[in-house]
Order: sequence, then structure tokens, then C-alpha cells
Amino acid sequence: MFVDRILPLCVAALLTGCGTYVPGIQEPPGDAADEQALINSIVHNVKCELRDSFAAVYAAHPRTVLDNWGVQMSLNFTMGENSAANPNAIWFPPGAATSIFSLAGGANLSSDATRINKVGAFYTVRELRELKECEPGERPGGWMLMQSDLKLRDWLFDNLSLSSSGLINFRRYKPDGTGVNVLSHEVKFEIVTKGNITPSWKLARVTVNPSGSLLSASRTRTHDLILTLGPTVIVPPPPGRPQLVSTVVPARAAAEAHLSSEIGLAVSNGIRNARLQ
Repeated sequence: MFVDRILPLCVAALLTGCGTYVPGIQEPPGDAADEQALINSIVHNVKCELRDSFAAVYAAHPRTVLDNWGVQMSLNFTMGENSAANPNAIWFPPGAATSIFSLAGGANLSSDATRINKVGAFYTVRELRELKECEPGERPGGWMLMQSDLKLRDWLFDNLSLSSSGLINFRRYKPDGTGVNVLSHEVKFEIVTKGNITPSWKLARVTVNPSGSLLSASRTRTHDLILTLGPTVIVPPPPGRPQLVSTVVPARAAAEAHLSSEIGLAVSNGIRNARLQ
């Protein structure tokens, strides 16, 4: 029968489509070099956002509560691809056109693939200030996290206004790094692309794909940026290791706040993925 021929074709199309291989961060048909260039551009753009934001802040306020602070950065990339085949057919027996009997059948096949990548970094405000703002045209520009304004500058000025008005005391600090006020800035982009195709045939006794989608595919890309700003502490070298140098790390409260944001993002993504299934 005709259905016996079309079903293997649908399965073959499914097996060569989205969801059967690890998706790339770059847009298809890009290769590994395109992926590396994309990641480099995103990280460079985010670092430029930090440099430009602090340059603007210190141009207006030569000394701020941020002097001895640091910034924890986390970039999360989630790529999901799905493809599905849903062939169906209706068979009518030979006989009069008034026959009330028919036989319908179909199949539903799908495949999903998800890739999650994370990269993190830590910078002190002093380091970022020494780099100064990026030169005009240095930022790549583009969509999602490639945008030339991720609104960190606005958020910093908003909170400096709270500090100067006395509504929040960002200078409150404990030597052990607990009980410290922190700032967090998160930017998330999610784009979903979907497509489907449904050819149909109507023969004397068989109608193939009278409804629904024969082949469908979708691609979801989620880029999430988490920036946590807070005081830093100096960790001296361990006893008996004089060759090592002291290290500047986030204060305990800042590190815990950043971890909390990461956990919240993971839970949110898990719930969202469960709803999509």
C-alpha cells in the first residue's frame, strides 16, 4: 500500500532532522569555528558592558561604594532541537460511495536534543576600571547578548542613587564576608523557531495526511547572563606556602547570592522544559 511506502520516508526524514544530534550554539549551518567566534564575541561584549558601565559611573562619581567590589559573571547557553513525524492515512473500502466504514491509522515519532553550556569569570572593579571603556566600534553588536546596551549602567546608577539617599547602606560590611549587601543583574533571551510541512494525497481509496503536520522541527536558543556585584575579601596564602600570593575573591554573601541565582535559573529552566514536553 501507499502508506507502507510513505512511512519509511517519514522515519528517514526524522532521523536526519533536528533532535538526533547535539545542537550547536551557533546558528546552522555554522561550524566549530563559527561557534568559537560567537562565544568569543559574546564574552567580549559582556566584558565591554562592564568596562563601559564602570567608566560611566566613575566619570560621574570619582569615589563610590564599588571601589573594593568585584563582579561574578555567569553565561548560560541552552540549545534545544526537536523534530517530529506524524504520518496518518484514511482507507476507504471498495464499494458504493455511501459506505459508512473507513479505517484510519497513523504514527507519531519525535526526537529531542538539548545542550547546556556554562562559562564563568570573576573581575574586580579595579581591574575593569584600569581597562577603561571599549573603543568606539569595538563592541560587535547584534542580537541577544551581542546587544550594545545590556542596561547594567542604568542599574548601577539606580543603586548609587539609593546609596546616596541613605535608603540602603551598601557600606555595611563584616570581616568574615557575611551580611553584605550585593547587587545582581540578569539578562535572558529566548528565541524559538518552528516550521512544518504537510504534503497530502487523495487517491481512490486512500487519503494520506488529511490533517495535522507530517514533518515538524523546532530550535530553541536561550542565552542567560548573570552578574553579581559585591565586596571582595583577600585570602592569604596557606601557612608554609610563602611562594604563593594572596588572592582576591568574592565575599561570602556575594558568592552565596551568585550561587542562589544559578540555582534559581536551573530550577526555572527545568520547570520550563517540563512544561514543553
